[in-house]
Amino acid sequence: MQEDNRQWQGRTDGGNFGLKFLLWILKYIPLCIAYSFVALALPFYLLCRPKSRNAIYSYFHKQLSYPKGKAVFYTWAQHFVFGQILMDKLAVLSNKNIKFSFASEGVEEFYKLLEKKEGYMLFGAHVGNFEIAGYLLKQDVKRINSIAFGGEEEILQQYRKRKFKETNVRVLTVTDDMSHLFSLNSAIDNGEIISLTCDRSAGSEKSIKCNFLGEPAKFPVGPFALAITKNVEVLSLFIMKEKKKNYRIFVKNITVHQENINKKEKIQQLATNYIKELEKVVKLYPTQWFNFYDFWKN
Repeated sequence: MQEDNRQWQGRTDGGNFGLKFLLWILKYIPLCIAYSFVALALPFYLLCRPKSRNAIYSYFHKQLSYPKGKAVFYTWAQHFVFGQILMDKLAVLSNKNIKFSFASEGVEEFYKLLEKKEGYMLFGAHVGNFEIAGYLLKQDVKRINSIAFGGEEEILQQYRKRKFKETNVRVLTVTDDMSHLFSLNSAIDNGEIISLTCDRSAGSEKSIKCNFLGEPAKFPVGPFALAITKNVEVLSLFIMKEKKKNYRIFVKNITVHQENINKKEKIQQLATNYIKELEKVVKLYPTQWFNFYDFWKN
């Protein structure tokens, strides 16, 4: 395990004014028109974001072994899908009367654990549309505590908190003084749910190296260590866009039950279980990998 430095921006482009305008206009236009805006803006975005463009190209060419021409096309396709998913998120936040349809694999695991007294954890990633889970997995049995990056635009943070209140979700913002960790511990002790992404190391957070898509990559050790320390059940949760307004939810219980290994080995095993499920969805939906930096950089 070692220290890591932030390599990613971690915020939605557009600024408060631009995002506020998007949230307003999405109330009145069909999503298909919003998607066409994405297609029109995409060439300029790709031109102005060479680092993110090159990182995604490298992911297709190196990690997925796509030929150069195919990798170029899929780099464009990946950015287009990302734009569509962003529009889906903003459409939900704008209170637009829109319904998405969902198929699911393993979602019964989520509801089964609601019946237990103990809290549990949901591990997602920057793939598909993880945020939309907070709007769709509606229940009033256990509060879901969702970790959010504190550097997001204020307008988005306000809209998220307001929308999440409708679905028994509390947003916990990552803070420099690490006070959010006390809230996490308290939530688990109170039998609540913690939801967080586990594929990015932020700032000086300790990381753990694991093999992912054929090459070593760093993952934050904190979520895995917390789950093992608190001895709670863990579910991997990924929500992937299929077409138009259709999504598919993938849920898997990845809890480590071995008692004959030490804590460090349990942390490693939990990380391995998580990465195995992450690899599955990335291979099924290669254009929905949304880490726009060199994820495998040593």
